[in-house]
Amino acid sequence: QRAGLYLGTVVVRTVPGAGWHLRPDGQPVVLLGNGREVDVVDAGQGWAADGAPELSQLYAEIAES
Repeated sequence: QRAGLYLGTVVVRTVPGAGWHLRPDGQPVVLLGNGREVDVVDAGQGWAADGAPELSQLYAEIAES
């Protein structure tokens, strides 16, 4: 979970228009300026369990959108 929250913090600080958003269930996600929602916590948990997705690769994809 911490890896995902860190990724989200980096995205919010570096990607114009990105910000934190809480889903109705309380899950924090990053909402991008184009309306795309990124579940960074889920991505961080997947990375911790399986080593995928590479968080740097996910960041690059987010930053390009």
